[in-house]
Amino acid sequence: MKHRGSSIQCKDGAYYRKITYQRWLSYYWQMQLVSSCNPEKVLEIGIGDGIASAIEKKLGHEVITCDILTTLTPDVTADIRHLPFRDTSFDLVACFQVLEHLDYRYFYPCLCSLYKISRKHVALSLPQRRKYLHVSLHSPWMRQGESHHAFRDFPRYQGYEKPSGRSHRWEIDIKEYPLKKIIHDIEKAKFKIIVDTSIPENVYHRFFLLEK
Repeated sequence: MKHRGSSIQCKDGAYYRKITYQRWLSYYWQMQLVSSCNPEKVLEIGIGDGIASAIEKKLGHEVITCDILTTLTPDVTADIRHLPFRDTSFDLVACFQVLEHLDYRYFYPCLCSLYKISRKHVALSLPQRRKYLHVSLHSPWMRQGESHHAFRDFPRYQGYEKPSGRSHRWEIDIKEYPLKKIIHDIEKAKFKIIVDTSIPENVYHRFFLLEK
């Protein structure tokens, strides 16, 4: 891999052609959500490039990977709409940047399925189309690495009509899918939302930590 500016170029045949600074920050927040629950057994749905599951294993978690694509060599090959696991099989189920690839009519049924197979937590991320304000301040009198941040994201005045991702069927805050609709369906699936956040470095990804 070669470093070019704000991204790392990957070899031909890799899952991503490049890994951007923003994507690395998303990996960090994925690990933060998972590790905060201190789970022993984790199910990761959607392998992607395999970096997240590799880090989770290094952190000492038992990780079972699941994906619909056999070419990614998951531990279990399955469609998220038809998961072959028993109820309460995992301490935590991680599902990052997956559900937007399905029609929104599957969102609630998939949440109900994740609720069943999880003992306690589900970590989730979804793409969103929102504006944001971010101010970061560091002064010479602060310690090295210390700074103050103000950050807030909010809906665009005129919402988008189509997702930005080529394979995405929907995204948070395009016209038919406001954030309040997504939150309503999460709570309808009997989850309690512990974390609901965006990060200024990659506001395109919204992170949720859900609890039964």
